This record gives sequence, structure tokens and C-alpha cells, in this order.
Amino acid sequence: MTGKQQDRLVVMGGGSWGGALADQLARAGQPVTVLVRAPETAAALQAGRLPRLGNAPLSGGLEASTDPACLAEAAAIFLVLPVSAHAEALGLIKSQARHNPPLILTAKGLVEDAERGGLFLPEWVAARAADLPLAMLTGPSFADEVVVGKPAALMLAAAETALAARLAGLFEGSNLRLYHSQDLIGAALGGAVKNVMAIAAGITIGLGFGDNARAGLMTRALAETARLAAAVGAERQTIYGLSGLGDLILSSAGPHSRNMAYGLALGRGEAVPAALAEGRFAAARLVGRATFEGVEMPIAAAVDRLVNQQADLMQCVAELLARQTGAE
Repeated sequence: MTGKQQDRLVVMGGGSWGGALADQLARAGQPVTVLVRAPETAAALQAGRLPRLGNAPLSGGLEASTDPACLAEAAAIFLVLPVSAHAEALGLIKSQARHNPPLILTAKGLVEDAERGGLFLPEWVAARAADLPLAMLTGPSFADEVVVGKPAALMLAAAETALAARLAGLFEGSNLRLYHSQDLIGAALGGAVKNVMAIAAGITIGLGFGDNARAGLMTRALAETARLAAAVGAERQTIYGLSGLGDLILSSAGPHSRNMAYGLALGRGEAVPAALAEGRFAAARLVGRATFEGVEMPIAAAVDRLVNQQADLMQCVAELLARQTGAE
């Protein structure tokens, strides 16, 4: 994969983030095809509209297809689908792609694992497609802002520095500024953990505890993230960069974040939003992984008890506040 004009990229997924990424690649002059399920989604993208964002206008029409044969000659594949859709997508890639193209993961979550509680996506994919070079694209980014041309800074991680730099270079000329890293597991961890912590931040505001409490919670959430990162061999600087701290700040800033909105509703005692909140499904897997690694994550554990075990909200809060004090 050289990044030259003749190298065609494939984005699997025509949702809000898949469409936004494909549009940015097109802005950067990259030939890109979006692989989608529904013909009507393909037609909308070809007409320069993004259905999942209220038919928001793109910078131009995108090449889109429902035929997985477009994967055959892909120079790189961006997998922009929910965690639950990765098994099927990986099967398609393995059956269609011919040249072992780099696979760039973008989902922020964990896959359930009987032994370790949860696997981060690079771990799960590597065990099933060892021949595919893996990368992770992550960081603080709302699709609706990216689509209208607002700038964002992201991180692209791959085990090989040259591959990471090459893939990051695909976006030169777009509205995205990419930094690259070798810390693939750290990039995946930061994105997965922040979803759970954003629910906790939403609960804090929903209960009316104020900005002081939210700032304290976010700081301790980052400490929990760093402890788990150390246990799984991630780099500390990754957790304090775009994929860790940056994404945590954005996802905990307000209801623009679906995980934050979910937590706000819980804190206010309201019906939870119907839109997907990945943190809800990641909480148990995250706590399971932390337990396996021998890492204490009390905030994540409290969120898990609330969303998966129907624990009493105020009791969970009281237990967190009653924890023994210690050195920071």
C-alpha cells in the first residue's frame, strides 16, 4: 500500500462515522469506495448525502456499493462498524480481499471473552486474522462536526511505525490532523474505557452534583484507565493523549455524546435514549478484563452494577464516596 492515487481504499460501513471518514479521504484526493448493506444508503452516498446524519451534505458524491467484491483489490480497509458486526465483516474480508491489506479498526469497545472478560479489538482481530496488518484510528471526534468541515485531531496506531505513518498520511489535505503511534493496544483501550466513564460523568451531572464532582470523577476515571493500561502493556503517554484523555474529555462534555446522554438520563431518573450507547455493553466486559488483570476500577464497576445489574443508584454513589482515601 503506497497511498498513491491508484490505490483504492474501502470503508466498510456507511453510518455517520463511516460516511464522514470516507468524505475526508475523498477530500484528501484518495479513491475510496464505501461498502454498505442497503441500496438506498449507497444511493444517498453517491448523491452526496449522509442518511445517518439527517441527509447532511457531503463534500461530493462518494462511490458506494453493496457488493463485497469491492474488497478484492482494496489497498486498505477501514472497518467502521459496531463491535457486534465485526465477526461477519471479518469473514467477508478474509473471503474477498486478495492482498492482505491493512485493516484499520475504528470501533470503541470490547468483545466478550469467557476467560478474560473482554478483549480489545486488536487482540480479538489478531487472533482471527493474523495475516492482516492491523491499525487503529481513534480520538475525540463527533461525526457531525467532521462532515461540515470542522477540524479534528485523531491518532492512528499500528505496531509498525512506517505503516502508521503511511496510513495517517492518507488524510493529508483533509480536515483531520492525524498523529501516529505504535501503541495499538493503548489506542484501543482508551476508546473503550472512555465510553463507560462518560456514562459515569453523565450520571454525575444528572444527579445535580455539579462541575466540581464531574472534574473529580474524570480525573479518577483517567487514573483507572492508566492502571489498566499499565497492566496490559500499553504506553502511559497514549492514555494521556488523544485516544485517552482527549476522547474522555469530549465524551464527558455534554449530551452530544451518546454515552454522556445515557448517563444523564440515568442520573435524572428518565427513560434512557434509544440510540446506541456503546459503554452500556462495554461495562461488564471492561470490569471482567480489569478483574482478570488484577486491576481495581471502582468507577467502571459502579457503572456496570447500574446498567447491567440494576443496582440502586444512590447506593452506588454512597459506596464510591465511602471508599478509603489514599495517595493520588
